[in-house]
Amino acid sequence: MIFFDMITKLKVYERISAETFVKYLNNNKNKLYTILKYKKLVNYYDKEIANILIPWEGTCGILISKYLINNNQELCIPKSFSIEEFNKIFDNYIQSDSPNLNYLQAIMNAPNLKECPISDNLRYKAKVRYTELINRNFNEKEAIKSEYIVQFREQENLFDSNINGGIANLSFDINWLERYLDYPTIFK
Repeated sequence: MIFFDMITKLKVYERISAETFVKYLNNNKNKLYTILKYKKLVNYYDKEIANILIPWEGTCGILISKYLINNNQELCIPKSFSIEEFNKIFDNYIQSDSPNLNYLQAIMNAPNLKECPISDNLRYKAKVRYTELINRNFNEKEAIKSEYIVQFREQENLFDSNINGGIANLSFDINWLERYLDYPTIFK
């Protein structure tokens, strides 16, 4: 966060082209949540951030955190988001392969907010999907599935992760692990 504090405080972002910023975000989507805490950055790159957030699967969680569950005031959402885009984000999430039951519940019980409009149709879709998942996962004695794959292999990064559906694929650099076998280093 110190990095973005300096960028905003010194207004360095005014010298970073929109194209460069978009390239950075596309390669570091895990930084979006952090960037949304900086109002100046969000306002300056409003459309660029919005264009990245709209198709990204993590956006629904950010919107729910901001408006429906935590009322997270420190997050700034691009002002260029339209009602249709909010609805599209929530609709895509509801129809996704493995939506979070708590998020579905938040959508179906969402109050009418001007900042985060959720249509009655979306609330209904969330309720239907929630009921479907509850019935499938808890009434048919089928548990919610999650799978972890841990790999030790030669790679550039110390640690890589990828989550697809209910499968988390975690990989660690074997060369680093072989060099640093002491417990304090490994468990950092």
